[in-house]
Amino acid sequence: MFSASLMVATVACEKPSPARKPEPISAADAAYLAMNAEAAVVAKIRFECFWWSDVQMEGLDPNNPPPKLTPVTIDKWEYSDPIGVPHPDTIDAIVDVSSISAATIPAFKLLAREQWLVGSRGDSEGARWEDWKTVESSSAVDASSTVAGQLRFPIDVAKKMASLAERDQWPSTYRIEVRVIKASSTNDSAVASEMTSVVAELPFSGGD
Repeated sequence: MFSASLMVATVACEKPSPARKPEPISAADAAYLAMNAEAAVVAKIRFECFWWSDVQMEGLDPNNPPPKLTPVTIDKWEYSDPIGVPHPDTIDAIVDVSSISAATIPAFKLLAREQWLVGSRGDSEGARWEDWKTVESSSAVDASSTVAGQLRFPIDVAKKMASLAERDQWPSTYRIEVRVIKASSTNDSAVASEMTSVVAELPFSGGD
């Protein structure tokens, strides 16, 4: 037979101690708090390219297509007939940086690097990631509102496709990593001044 014992604990109550006056902080601590009392930021990446409008797509001649003038946001790319175009020539990785509080974002820069998942067309299991490649960093952004706006990193898809086609290969995924750092002429440490970072991927399917 199972039995349980009930134990009662007695807690001694003491009178609260008189409130102590806070000790003044040092000048160094005050400076540190002032430097770090900044907005928490969030960064998001989306991919955008120019493509044909819905009207242009009606009866489009793939051998004599009109210019692509309509900006569209994409989250993947898949080759499909009858258009016969496996990819947009250029894609922009658009980075939106904004504050998640009411504070103003300090001046910042973006550091980015990219890599491609490359393999034989239709063989995603055998694909391998290439080494990271540094993307040209953005110029400093002096934000004057809670939303800092956006910056673009162009991706030359046509050039990548052409170079891989010579080896009968296909880029199945594009990946970009972006770090948001405080812009300072006296601070050379990107790690110490990092505010946030974000990674995004864009799959490319070769189709059947």
